[in-house]
Amino acid sequence: MGMDKHIIIKLTIGSPSATSGDILMGEELTHVDEFKVRNLPIESIDVLLSGAPDSKVRLHLISLRGVGRDVFLNRIACHKPSISWSRAVYPLRMRRRELEKSILPPDGQVALARSEAEKLELLQLQEGETVFLKVRKILTSDIFPTFDTITRAHATINATHFYTPKVKGLSAKNEATLNIWLSWLNRNNKLVANLKLPNARPPALPSAL
Repeated sequence: MGMDKHIIIKLTIGSPSATSGDILMGEELTHVDEFKVRNLPIESIDVLLSGAPDSKVRLHLISLRGVGRDVFLNRIACHKPSISWSRAVYPLRMRRRELEKSILPPDGQVALARSEAEKLELLQLQEGETVFLKVRKILTSDIFPTFDTITRAHATINATHFYTPKVKGLSAKNEATLNIWLSWLNRNNKLVANLKLPNARPPALPSAL
């Protein structure tokens, strides 16, 4: 699918869209139920398409000849791996330790000259991890039990941005600190790629939080 118009270029084997035989390559998807999807990111469309097994979803498609039509599909159970909080934030904790060893060496050892950027990174990683450990029980409640359930958005997989979910008991200050902390994941494409987000469940839409 493209960025503005969402053109069907592939159907997942075994999915309702593939088994129905009603969806053709090259058709444009314009609506999921009553929601217009043009200009929406792929991830938001994934959320709209997801739902309880056996529930119905209506897709409005435009053929190559410009003819619009509705296709009705029954959703099926989709078992996707989850991404734990521990696994997701592990690289941030390792980076914090790495910077501490280089910027704050043991007594008696000479510290190497470090840039102001590295000092700022260390401060933000320390503050973010401190807040995370304090509010971890809130974040891992029934609403957001795993990292892949929090809000995220991206133009491409390597440009993913993560956002702290808005939950009761999490102050605006702590939310901002956590968002800065999570932003350090965005700055390393390899870290984001290693999370294998395309294989994980889609997050809740921001409007649903």
